[in-house]
Amino acid sequence: MDVIKIFDFIGLEVHFVRFIYWAVFDSYGGSLETKWLDLMSSIQIDSLSLLLIILPLFLMSLHFLTAPIKQRYNSKMQAFLAPISLLPLFWFHSWDVCCLSIHVTIMNMYCAYYISD
Repeated sequence: MDVIKIFDFIGLEVHFVRFIYWAVFDSYGGSLETKWLDLMSSIQIDSLSLLLIILPLFLMSLHFLTAPIKQRYNSKMQAFLAPISLLPLFWFHSWDVCCLSIHVTIMNMYCAYYISD
């Protein structure tokens, strides 16, 4: 909090720094048990979305991307399942899951575009 007081004394507006400080270092008044339950629920949500959505769709896109060039890829399932890879973007708690979801979405949209063409 000393850095924020120094910037306030100088007269610089550092609302963004204040937000970062509150988000990273400041804790709300909840008990340790409440924080632990929040952490466990976020880990469960991220793990389930990783195992049930991101990983299978990643493997499906790898199946398409590693198919032989001369063989026609006939599976239309990828075109139907590609929008599902957007779902973890709405409930992620870890930035790793967000980045993986974006990566899998791009891969599956490419596959869906190629298949539908």
